[in-house]
Amino acid sequence: MRNGSLKRVIAIAMVLSVFTHSAIGGSVEDGDAAYARGDYESARLNWLPAAMAANSTAQYNIGFLYRLGQGVTQDDRQAAYWFRQSAELGFAQAQLDLATLYLLGLGVPRDFSESANWTRKAADQGHANAQYHLGTLYQRGYGVPKDKVL
Repeated sequence: MRNGSLKRVIAIAMVLSVFTHSAIGGSVEDGDAAYARGDYESARLNWLPAAMAANSTAQYNIGFLYRLGQGVTQDDRQAAYWFRQSAELGFAQAQLDLATLYLLGLGVPRDFSESANWTRKAADQGHANAQYHLGTLYQRGYGVPKDKVL
């Protein structure tokens, strides 16, 4: 999907979410409750307005739905888009998940340097899994100089 097409899809989804937002409550908490019930479509519809308003948790949650194909067609490009939105706002788990997509080349071009960059951002926030993964990247020399001492 081209960048312009993606923006149109998001704009349409945003407009549609305004109408469904008031009908189903439309809060991050309502989305969390719907997700816990296994109602992934309602979760997405509740999270979307917050995600569009730059709520990093809601953005991450929508990316997670796309990554796993819960309530939506599984789509790593969409997952990467939403993880990136959240990661740029500093959400450590989104940074690590985006790094994983870069490491594996899922939804984004495979890029070890980008993977290391996002992993480091999460690790610098004290995210234990990111710190472990960063050490693994150094051990293998993926996107960083190989260094088994770290």
